[in-house]
Amino acid sequence: MTLTYHRSAIRDAICDWMNQSRYNHAVTLNTNRELTLPKLSRMFSSFCLLFDRALLGRSATQKLRANGRLLAIGFPENLSSNAHLHCHMDLAAAISRLGTVKAVEGLIDGLWNKFTDTAGSSHIEPLTSAGWGAYSTKRFNGDYLLSADFWPD
Repeated sequence: MTLTYHRSAIRDAICDWMNQSRYNHAVTLNTNRELTLPKLSRMFSSFCLLFDRALLGRSATQKLRANGRLLAIGFPENLSSNAHLHCHMDLAAAISRLGTVKAVEGLIDGLWNKFTDTAGSSHIEPLTSAGWGAYSTKRFNGDYLLSADFWPD
């Protein structure tokens, strides 16, 4: 027997999973340019690595287990015009370590600007409702970027 899943069913399952996870912030990472998915994936991978290094240092990041790293999932949108990622992120550890949400916002904005040559932007909001899941996946086509995919085994 072959099971076929429609994108809408997968999208609904992802939204349910995100609503039950520890994600606590909605983050949009905008590039302000056209990009391919592989290029955007490399940018997000490097962003996640540098985020962890900025918080923990290079050697600690290499030794760190998954539960100590940035947990994020991003949904690419508008790759052919204004490529950006709608992300769900767990920023609790970063806020605790840096002391304020504003400091974490500055870190995210500074890192993302590195990858966009200052053309990009970021926007961060606390996740207060399940609505961000539906919004972030409104153009879901099966593609998503998971920070854990970039961690060493």
